[in-house]
Amino acid sequence: MALKVEAKGGNGGNKWDDGSDYDNVTKIYVRGGLEGIQFVKFEYVKAGKTIVGPIHGVYGRGFTQRFEIDHLNKEHLVSVNGCYDNTTDVIQALQFKNNLRSSEVIGFDENGTKFTLEAGGSKLLVSMDLLRKT
Repeated sequence: MALKVEAKGGNGGNKWDDGSDYDNVTKIYVRGGLEGIQFVKFEYVKAGKTIVGPIHGVYGRGFTQRFEIDHLNKEHLVSVNGCYDNTTDVIQALQFKNNLRSSEVIGFDENGTKFTLEAGGSKLLVSMDLLRKT
């Protein structure tokens, strides 16, 4: 069973929802830069076919990191940890966890407000207002 969780972050930016018409998240791309996380992008699988989601955020100078989820070995996304700047509301760091392992922290989480989006052991849907930047 999959679960949709409440959004976290500030009041700026655009809300987004990739929906739930897929079997699993297979790849997560996160681009970080000097001002924080610039974008997230997800790949999904539905009936054995890859579905590439849109970029959520902006594409600027920085670094892109990828976290793969091995759905063929029953891995599934269960939580997202992060931190956002209290002044700008920009996400500064993200860490993804599946039922077997965790990604490295992407970005810098030294200061700011920490948050967790989790599904209590259920499969987490990527239907969240994660990036908040005006």
